[in-house]
Amino acid sequence: MVMKIVLMMAVVMVLGHVTGQKCVNSLEYIQLSKITKCANPKSILVQLPVPEGFDYVTPSVVILPQCKGLSCSDFPEQCLPKSGQIKNHTYEVYARSRNGTQPVCAKVTVQEHLACECRCDERACPGNWVFNFHTCKCECANDLEEECKTRQNKGYGVMWSPRMCSCKCDTDEECDTGKKWNRNKCECAAIN
Repeated sequence: MVMKIVLMMAVVMVLGHVTGQKCVNSLEYIQLSKITKCANPKSILVQLPVPEGFDYVTPSVVILPQCKGLSCSDFPEQCLPKSGQIKNHTYEVYARSRNGTQPVCAKVTVQEHLACECRCDERACPGNWVFNFHTCKCECANDLEEECKTRQNKGYGVMWSPRMCSCKCDTDEECDTGKKWNRNKCECAAIN
């Protein structure tokens, strides 16, 4: 029922935008805000994971409370489960392959969200990247590019790679016996 109302409100807002009419009246906005507010999880269909080596599972979905699809007023925050407010559920499913082999009974685990909050989805950032709480994204550490430019000015054959968030050698060279390519200095160095 809730999903029907949300879908209907989305259609009304889109049609209003296309026709130049007012997007949504105050009462509709209040109702929509109450339904989609990030506070309590809503029961939705949750896709069950497929074990490795199989193509699909039966059943393929369950209904569980989730924070997904709920609204936060501050962009780029997301509606996520509160810390410690997750309960794991394990289900027995038939894992199947399209190659015609017999289905196998398997156990899969999915999460039920017990409480929601608006926050950044803080992830572990790889390598030289750091998490920026203002943008809710992993970003390259600021000082690394300057360090790379300093190395360039000292004559090292390096260039800055924003995609990799690191200083890369212009070339990788083969070294003579007893030497190894040093990626920090971009030159052959004696093996200790």
